[in-house]
Amino acid sequence: GLRPFDDADVGAVASLVLLADSPHLIDTAGDVYSVAGGAVKRNHLRPRDTAAGLDDMAFSPCGASAFYRREALAAVGWLDERLESYYEDVDLGFRLAWTGYRCVFARRSVCYHHLSSSYDPRGWRYHFNSARNAEIVWWANMPARLRRRYFHAHLAFLAAQSVNKLRQGCLLPYLAGKWAVLRHVTHIRHKRQTVAKITRATDANIESRLVRDWWDLHVSSRHTARKQRRGSNGRDEGASA
Repeated sequence: GLRPFDDADVGAVASLVLLADSPHLIDTAGDVYSVAGGAVKRNHLRPRDTAAGLDDMAFSPCGASAFYRREALAAVGWLDERLESYYEDVDLGFRLAWTGYRCVFARRSVCYHHLSSSYDPRGWRYHFNSARNAEIVWWANMPARLRRRYFHAHLAFLAAQSVNKLRQGCLLPYLAGKWAVLRHVTHIRHKRQTVAKITRATDANIESRLVRDWWDLHVSSRHTARKQRRGSNGRDEGASA
């Protein structure tokens, strides 16, 4: 997992994270992030051997197993403790990207993850934190030009996500999390100021790291994943979108 750091522009390394209870399935092979403001685990619930065909680049490592260059963290700061859980690793990945660092996927570095062992995936905090933090990360890290360009995509994504949360029976904590963002406006401004101070990359550099086909990433692929999971264990765990 440490060899990629031989390249000076590598700021983070993502491990291949497998499900501890089903080690033939991938939890994540590094995170990707869309222009609409959603993070997705690469190859989530897909067979382990599919990791061999993945690109070596990811947007950020999953916090379940991540390696960081010390001097990079000294430059961009640590995890944002105000986020508590969910999206804090993506937020850090954004700051690394703004500083010009890359995130590399190390498929031979393997971690086994007991998924949702800290938070009940049907619980309030799980959906509240995810909803709130996703919004903070989008507004704090996306440059103004890209926010304007993809604002309609962001709204459409939130609408699709709301429908899915309603289907899951988790709409109330989701909406509460989005509403709670209003209490963090000052913090978002502070985070933007931090990004402005450390920025070395251009808006185009950041945009090139984002997934533009957000519908396929968040909606179409999630529908396929739900069907695969039903077939594997007879129940539907839901999807982030």
